[in-house]
Amino acid sequence: MFWDMNIYAGSKLLKVPRFMRFFFVILRDLKNGVFRNLLNGNVGSLGFNYLVTPSYFVFDGVITRHNMNIINSARMEYSINQASLQCGRDYQIPMRLHQAIWAIDYVLSNKSTKDLSIVEIGTGRGFIMSGILSSRDFIKSSVKNPIYLFDTFSPYAVSISGGQESQNGVHPFYAESIESVKNAFSKWPNVNIIQGLLPESLNQASFGSIGFLHLDLNNAKVELEVLKQLWPKIQIGGVVISDDYGYLGFDETYKTLSNFFGEVSATVLTSAYGQGIVIKTE
Repeated sequence: MFWDMNIYAGSKLLKVPRFMRFFFVILRDLKNGVFRNLLNGNVGSLGFNYLVTPSYFVFDGVITRHNMNIINSARMEYSINQASLQCGRDYQIPMRLHQAIWAIDYVLSNKSTKDLSIVEIGTGRGFIMSGILSSRDFIKSSVKNPIYLFDTFSPYAVSISGGQESQNGVHPFYAESIESVKNAFSKWPNVNIIQGLLPESLNQASFGSIGFLHLDLNNAKVELEVLKQLWPKIQIGGVVISDDYGYLGFDETYKTLSNFFGEVSATVLTSAYGQGIVIKTE
């Protein structure tokens, strides 16, 4: 377990006899972590689920003791709960969703991008996009922009070559079928779902300038081909998020996309949760 065994300057624990301080530190950590959540009624809530140890949040490859109140905000709880219901599972990626919501909020508040297309490449079951749309519904400012979701919507895992065959086995995070995804997004009439292999399936949609692009294909080569086609369509001020950019095991994606963004003079913000975030400036 991860415990904060430090006694800080000015702490009342300094007045406790040395031989008793260990026990009081444990009590303090319990009070600040578990007991605080109990008193706040967070049993079973998102905040409590992600609080694995008394003083630390542990999720999505990160351990932190910093302020994570954003997870317990009413808007985030609604967003995650709705996305989980529509996708059949909570992916346990609250900060990746939070950063995607931040990006959409930024795009919709920017005069140059607020009316442009929103595109997701590699939607899967739709956890991120349904979480985004639910978060905007919560604040009574629903997304009206045209939205395009691209995927094979196949349940099978992706091979090294990029194929999705039944012999690869079913991936628990991927869509069960296109019908299940259509059903999940049926309450948002501005959502267009395009099934097919990428980048070829991009030709099935007719959209103009892009304000937000979310990439999550788990395949560096295909993501690069998609970016080459879509980058000219992204408006100045538009945001690109690559879900796999800094993620464990995706070194090829990091190298490939870093080279591309360098060539187009774009700077990447690398998230501790693995995302690469870019705001197009030229």
